[in-house]
Amino acid sequence: PSAISHPAAQEGTAMRAAPDPKLVEHLEKKAAECYQNVLLPINARMLGPLPQPETVTSRPMVLLLGNHSSGKSTFVNHLLGTEVQKSGVAPTDDC
Repeated sequence: PSAISHPAAQEGTAMRAAPDPKLVEHLEKKAAECYQNVLLPINARMLGPLPQPETVTSRPMVLLLGNHSSGKSTFVNHLLGTEVQKSGVAPTDDC
């Protein structure tokens, strides 16, 4: 899979009030392409249980892993365009 490249994703690091609709549309398109062209072929070879795209009715869950202070929260905040995760030098637990 190739990296997602979109002009709206490269506009800088300033926080926006809401996610850029063009970026959201682009990410949804890339996710659908990945599902169709990568996951479903693997699923077919492994006889897996993945549903077909027309039967998917919910948004995917995403697990973001990384070392301490590697930018996970900053990435999530930037992607969503608002601060939903605290970030800083000291370890934080948002639970």
